[in-house]
Amino acid sequence: MGQTTSQGFYEYDRKGGKSYDPRMIVLETQTCNEAAIKFYRKCGYSVIGFDMYAYTNDDPERKEVRIEMGKKLK
Repeated sequence: MGQTTSQGFYEYDRKGGKSYDPRMIVLETQTCNEAAIKFYRKCGYSVIGFDMYAYTNDDPERKEVRIEMGKKLK
């Protein structure tokens, strides 16, 4: 997913979500996706959790650990 697409999705989610009055937005990516992590941090997200074995038992060795990034809205 390119940065333009990610930015558009982020804006849609942020604006559309307000009508539901959410308290935070949570995104998921992998530790190997450095571009996504950098982009999400730029948008104000921070790491709020991770799952060492979400995909396979070899995730840590493959550097594909699932991480959750979140941003409080309230």
